[in-house]
Amino acid sequence: MEVKLVAMQGEEFTIEIGYFDTIFKIKEKIEKYRGIPVSAQTLIFNGNAMIDERNTEFYEILHRSRMKLIVDDKSKICSALLRKKAMLEFTLDDKRVCFDAFLTSSISHLKLRIHVLLRIQANQLGLFFMGNEMMDHQVLGDYAVSDFSEINVQIVKPFSSETNHRG
Repeated sequence: MEVKLVAMQGEEFTIEIGYFDTIFKIKEKIEKYRGIPVSAQTLIFNGNAMIDERNTEFYEILHRSRMKLIVDDKSKICSALLRKKAMLEFTLDDKRVCFDAFLTSSISHLKLRIHVLLRIQANQLGLFFMGNEMMDHQVLGDYAVSDFSEINVQIVKPFSSETNHRG
């Protein structure tokens, strides 16, 4: 089926995808035909960022659907870094999950992946590496993580404006 992608710069293009392709597979096709690294892409459908492990059926993407493509500014990093992955271990209390990620993956993207695995809202997660909190807008490479680095996950409550407006 054909889907139309709209880049933030206003550029539009169409790609052919399968009815059960994962979002990651779609990103691979975009990389193949448009040269945009998978790790620099975020796909948005119906106002929601899509998770790599989910598929078109999950998001109810149909023939001629439109998706937004956001390209991370850090995509100008050298291609060797773009291809480098690290196996990471995330721990939350007694729960432990492992997965690999590109060093150009944003911290907010990692939180979404953890959300899928542990069913904890991404905006409630704090990621800590070597005692320092990792910021959503930064990428793994900014923290010099390497294979089998351990990242601690903590549940943090998002700021609520209601707590500052007590009557």
